[in-house]
Amino acid sequence: MDTEDKKIAEKILKHLCLGARIDGIRFGGILQMLITDHDSNEYEKGIKGQVYINLASRWCVFESMPATLPHNEDAIANLTHEEEIKLLCTLREKKITDISLGESEPHLIITLDNGEVFFLNGHDEQYESWQLGVAFNPPNENWLVVACPDDTLAVWYPNYFF
Repeated sequence: MDTEDKKIAEKILKHLCLGARIDGIRFGGILQMLITDHDSNEYEKGIKGQVYINLASRWCVFESMPATLPHNEDAIANLTHEEEIKLLCTLREKKITDISLGESEPHLIITLDNGEVFFLNGHDEQYESWQLGVAFNPPNENWLVVACPDDTLAVWYPNYFF
């Protein structure tokens, strides 16, 4: 993972998610986690739309930050769709206190206000593992971070952000 891409991606992730809460889920071909900042005016942050995470790879929730994180999705239990939905429901309204990427792979690591850690695998040799972006946003307001194959990242953000 390129160091500069990681730095830019983490800045975008923090801008979109810090202080916000896990607000819901959206069903479809890929399950989505919805994130909303109830405590502040998202328009002041430049966010006009719905922040989401496409959960295209395996993920898990730790009670606290483990000493070592999984390297790939083979190290994460394969949950049924129903089990994933039930687990996501336990995260409802929890506040995001930190969000970062893995050291060498673009794993998404979200720390919640109760100490739990949501871990989303970012390593895949062929497919995008996850996407975090803003849906229903106006033209020229594209926010998107993508964990791409071979541990690379792709990012899009409005011109005014940097």
